[in-house]
Amino acid sequence: MIGSLSSAVTAAAVLTGCGGSTAVTHRRNSTLATTVSVSASGVTPAVETGNARVPHPSMVVARVGSQSLTMGMLQHLIGLDVATEIPARQIALVPPSFSSCISHLAVSKGTVVRPSSSKLKAVCKERYEKALELEEAAWILGEWSIHGADELGVHVGHAAVQTRYQNIIRRGYKSFGEFAKKLTVSGETKADVFREMQVTLAGERMRAAIKRKAHALTSNEVASYFRSHPSQFVVPQRRDVEIVRSKTKAVAAKIKREVASGKSFASAADASLLQQPLFAKHGLVRDLKIDSYSAPKLERAIFRARRNVLYGPVEEGEVSWNGWYVFEVKTIHPGRRKTLKEVAASLRHSLIERRFNHDIVSFTKRWRAKWRAQTYCSSRYIVSGCSGYKPPPGAHFEEDPYAL
Repeated sequence: MIGSLSSAVTAAAVLTGCGGSTAVTHRRNSTLATTVSVSASGVTPAVETGNARVPHPSMVVARVGSQSLTMGMLQHLIGLDVATEIPARQIALVPPSFSSCISHLAVSKGTVVRPSSSKLKAVCKERYEKALELEEAAWILGEWSIHGADELGVHVGHAAVQTRYQNIIRRGYKSFGEFAKKLTVSGETKADVFREMQVTLAGERMRAAIKRKAHALTSNEVASYFRSHPSQFVVPQRRDVEIVRSKTKAVAAKIKREVASGKSFASAADASLLQQPLFAKHGLVRDLKIDSYSAPKLERAIFRARRNVLYGPVEEGEVSWNGWYVFEVKTIHPGRRKTLKEVAASLRHSLIERRFNHDIVSFTKRWRAKWRAQTYCSSRYIVSGCSGYKPPPGAHFEEDPYAL
């Protein structure tokens, strides 16, 4: 969209689910419109593209429910897509000759090795066909969004769109005349702006409706989940351990004798040139939990040990922990189960997020299937949103399950 309008309606264009994992995104951004080059006829490449006379302009390319996309409408949308390019890259795409596109590419290629006009035309035609595909897919998905909002009881009517439209004009432009001037440069009409806003609002309202349902989670449901999943709320036993690592059994035995005679673990650990266990500070590890180390023999020994008893040397063969250890468990913090009061707030938040994700995936799957089945396309213009679409052999087709 134009100027500050772009940030407000870009979400309307992130329309995934109708063409693999690629998002079809429109950014009607003509903030640099004053520097866009114009053709000999005095119009921008976007306007030249959008106003192009195409064969059979009234031919229906795609139909979703009762709404139809004609060839003339599709050409207009391609013109709007051209306007999203930065000025230096805007190229008019006017079939079947593509003369403006060929001329632009010929100049940009320089004069050293200039490709033939037939090769340039092939490039222009390929770009045009890609634009056809993307714009058709975007239009189809826009219709799906509008119908999806209706299904969820959050219809987006003219009044809502008009309110959004007026707010954006007031925030981003000095006058409607300034806004209209930018529309003229891009070739966009007020109807185009309204439809993009309608699609944006539809997506917003669908997501909000699904989120409201998730937020209806009751305290009884939270408590029920808590009772049904006791293992998720257990605080494991933790131990404070004084420990020293040594390279050989003999050195470990010597350290054990010294500690038994009164030397502190801190002195022994600080005097060692060997890297000491993870989390240890001056020979002390606080709140050690089982599986904190990838050292099964050492951990097994620590968590079987009695408090205030000197143990070692204990050998650990894991590469990162290879060595001999002397340790003494100083404090045992018993494991316990958290109370519902402790976890209620965080549990409610996580359950709402889980329900929202489940509901949006479930709705999206049904919504796409329903409207894909009601999307009919001309045999020459079948894209992934059309009923009966089959991906090309070897093509990777994946839809974002969370995209509305």
